[in-house]
Amino acid sequence: MDSLKGGEQGYAIEFYGGKKMGMVPIVVYIIISAGLAIFFQVYSMKGLAVASVIGLFADFFFVKEKAKYWKVIIKGLTQFGNSKLIFTFILIGLFTKLLTVGNIGSGFVWLSTQLGITGSDFVVFTFIASTIISMGTGAPIAAVFAVVPIFYPPGIMLGAKAAVLVGAILSGVFFGDAMSPSSQVINTTIDTQDP
Repeated sequence: MDSLKGGEQGYAIEFYGGKKMGMVPIVVYIIISAGLAIFFQVYSMKGLAVASVIGLFADFFFVKEKAKYWKVIIKGLTQFGNSKLIFTFILIGLFTKLLTVGNIGSGFVWLSTQLGITGSDFVVFTFIASTIISMGTGAPIAAVFAVVPIFYPPGIMLGAKAAVLVGAILSGVFFGDAMSPSSQVINTTIDTQDP
């Protein structure tokens, strides 16, 4: 029987073409999100959301019982961990938009010039700030989307090397996520372990 178990309630999803068709959403998501990033320079949550929705609809055509498919998807979205993650992404999006509209980057440049902070000093500040923001979000991708528009442009304007600044941002984000008690990676690891 070509099916995937959908949780404790025993939803069985059967696909035309076998179990491997259950990988269609993941493959479509990777191809579309990578294509948007590489060819169109779209680095936002909107691009990732569009890729995931297209992936879900692409797999819909291979499902034998359409109603069960959507029940499993809705059940997955309503689980506490997933709902928390979606809520985190929404809040990070609002937070980032607020800081971007408030032109915080110019504020960082002004304050840094007043205090005599150079590009290399700003890289250290960026690492520490990225770590703190990532500890609060618990989701490294959301933290990356939050800190890049806030710290990257001011860092470049202050003379930081682009590669070093990006390294500080990514290092800070993943270091903060590793230390976060609400880390998405840690919670996923714990949830997958046997009781």
